[in-house]
Amino acid sequence: MQPHSCMDREPPTGPRAVAALCYPRYHSGCLARAVRLEAAGVEEILFCGSSHVLVRPGVIVEVLGKGHASTVVAATSRYGLVAVKARRTDSKRESLAREAGILRRACRVGATPCPYYADDDLIVMDLVAGPPLGEALHEHTANGLIHVVEEAVEAAYALDTAMVLHKELGRPWKHILFTGPPHLSKALVIDLESASTEKCGNVPKVVGAILAKLDIDPGPLRGTLRRYKDNGCPSSLYGEILNMVRAILLDVG
Repeated sequence: MQPHSCMDREPPTGPRAVAALCYPRYHSGCLARAVRLEAAGVEEILFCGSSHVLVRPGVIVEVLGKGHASTVVAATSRYGLVAVKARRTDSKRESLAREAGILRRACRVGATPCPYYADDDLIVMDLVAGPPLGEALHEHTANGLIHVVEEAVEAAYALDTAMVLHKELGRPWKHILFTGPPHLSKALVIDLESASTEKCGNVPKVVGAILAKLDIDPGPLRGTLRRYKDNGCPSSLYGEILNMVRAILLDVG
């Protein structure tokens, strides 16, 4: 997906945009969401992405993502291209404020997209336009694969340094995104709505999942990953883990 080339777009207060921001059920406060977005600097909602939502009978639009608690759309803004996360109107979550706070904390260490605006219903944040980890692992060259894995593990470690534990990184395929071509770019972690704070342990989750996906036996790395988590995720053990992962990938490559 290349949001800058998306031709289907309209202002936040446009009828389809308002409906997408208030998916799945429109209510009297929906227009206010759109007005707040405009005041926060969002200029146009871009209907691009791999997910689809029915915004009104017979009208389907493309969005970046659709989950149980929120919908994510691309947008242009005074900050450049952004992602707008909108709380679903049928969500059990009462607010996105906690997630926005975790994002602010994690983005300071380069682990996540950075938010520009947030309230109970909306988060405006950096748009990560590259592919997810699950697609990026299909790199064909050994060096490209090593870069992809290293960046994914580095993103997990950055999250550990912020003491934020992502509950879904045991299956990180859609929760780690690349900022561009995966063999050249940085990886960031998304979807922190269920994350825990003051805990670490993301690196063992991501390393374990990747090696299992590649059908590689982690061997002695298991013990090092366990010690990393049990000892509070120290940088010394992280460096050891990264070197061991690199050696394993070179060996099987």
